[in-house]
Amino acid sequence: MATFQSLPAEIRHKIYFLATPARVVHVKADFLYSSELDTLWRVSGYSGSFKNWLRYKKGAIAYFYSNSPIPVLLHTCFESRDLLMKMGYQLTFKTKSHGPRTWFNYDRDVLFKRDDTCEVAEFDPVDAIRVRQLAVDHFTGCLYGACQLQGANGPIWWPAYTSSSLYSHFREFTALEELLLVDWTRNTVPKGLTNDTDYPVKPPSKRHRYDIENLWKCVKVEDSSLIRTVYDSDPREEYRIGPEISRTVNHHPAPGLADWGTFSTQSACLQSELVQHWKRENNFAEGWRAPRVTPVHLIDEQQKEILQQKQKLAVDELHRLRRYWALVLQERKERIDARRSEISSREHQYLSAYSWEKICWIEKDVFS
Repeated sequence: MATFQSLPAEIRHKIYFLATPARVVHVKADFLYSSELDTLWRVSGYSGSFKNWLRYKKGAIAYFYSNSPIPVLLHTCFESRDLLMKMGYQLTFKTKSHGPRTWFNYDRDVLFKRDDTCEVAEFDPVDAIRVRQLAVDHFTGCLYGACQLQGANGPIWWPAYTSSSLYSHFREFTALEELLLVDWTRNTVPKGLTNDTDYPVKPPSKRHRYDIENLWKCVKVEDSSLIRTVYDSDPREEYRIGPEISRTVNHHPAPGLADWGTFSTQSACLQSELVQHWKRENNFAEGWRAPRVTPVHLIDEQQKEILQQKQKLAVDELHRLRRYWALVLQERKERIDARRSEISSREHQYLSAYSWEKICWIEKDVFS
């Protein structure tokens, strides 16, 4: 009877590869236990107090770790482990006092670092320069303050937000190719999106250290941005800094409609700002290229499917609104092309019926 080992080596290797999905690896940092620290302090010969020694040694007694699922084929058999290690899987992210503890593939995996990680420990420069994709949270607001749009009556600013703090959180990753700004995680997805589905009240917990059933997926925010504006209320059920543009004068369409909901212009402007931060820090030297900036949700597979379903419903609703207001949109376009300022009662009714953000979505393909 044929067995797995009787398959050709190239087929076995292909199976190993397909059975090992790319991961988002959430790396955390922590100190040693207090009892271990006390022992280190006593044998260090330090003349000051334990508290002062702890402050002095802060960067040298911390370590990185991760609870992300370990690729199971690393611990299955010699052949699968050998192949995965040749593919680039390795223990990495050491500190000054501790060796590497996290399995990571620099070519496939995304490093997820929360904004307080480096307050505890610093990444080794040799490790940091190899990271290609980095995800950070609490910084999506940078995309909404990254650029100035040119309107019909002068420049229009997006809501202000600083990019300097974002730069400080990835400056050590000098060879970064893509910077992922995390909006939702699987634990912060708005309840309004999953209330009418079979998704559990709380995200399912990991069953064991190799469990990949609920791996985080990177889903672009622009793939769900329509949901937030087509419906009357934000499904996040919370305040957020969003892509808002003030209403234009003389009832003109919003500037930059071609980019509405895609974040491409904002991302490009944010890249330029990050380059300026780097130049100021490095005496205006050239040669550094800012990473691509992409806003994403880190959610599991079931949440991703729910989001796709909701997005489809939002697209259907958008098409319905465009059909309903088709004559008004044609009239509005002809009026604007002819540079007439007076509007009809029907156009006024249309402009008064929805939020400005929803109008921007309705008009996106009309005036773009």
